[in-house]
Amino acid sequence: MITPYKTDHESIISKINGLKLVFPFLKKPKTRNLNLIKACSIHTHHNNALIQGKQAHLIHLREDVFLQKKIKN
Repeated sequence: MITPYKTDHESIISKINGLKLVFPFLKKPKTRNLNLIKACSIHTHHNNALIQGKQAHLIHLREDVFLQKKIKN
């Protein structure tokens, strides 16, 4: 996913390393569709952040288990 980005009635626009990327729509979208794209993107970004948090938590738990086993031996 490319974030941050902005949308208008002609395209989706983003900047990466100072390079402006423009993805034009094939046909003019309805405003409702643009709002849906924004909402889905925000929801997806939130879910990705939750997954990354859970992965970090699991890594810490694995390290704790490893250290506990090492201490017992």
